[in-house]
Amino acid sequence: MEGALWEEQFGLQKKGFSKHSSFVMKPPQPLELRKAMTVILMAKLSLDPNSTAELLGTSRCTTFRDRLEVRNQDDLQKGSWGGRRRFTMTMEQEREFLAEWEAKAQSGGIL
Repeated sequence: MEGALWEEQFGLQKKGFSKHSSFVMKPPQPLELRKAMTVILMAKLSLDPNSTAELLGTSRCTTFRDRLEVRNQDDLQKGSWGGRRRFTMTMEQEREFLAEWEAKAQSGGIL
């Protein structure tokens, strides 16, 4: 029923969108609503983080995290720093170089 109310409220049928259309509008999730309320309460009503957290039933730190996530929601996701940056050997050369020590380690020897 929730989807039907959402379609009715925002007039998706009137704009030519059907239930089987590839365009799908989802109702906001509780987490998104909490983040929005955090921003509104702190920015528009000038509530402090403690009061905002108490009203929303979260911690003070969560109010700051929520504001930060809303502020940065359109930023590109940063990739991880994984990978090999400083290497002088190829992977095959490295395997050959470490093979001797690997054999000693597997037999219980001292490296």
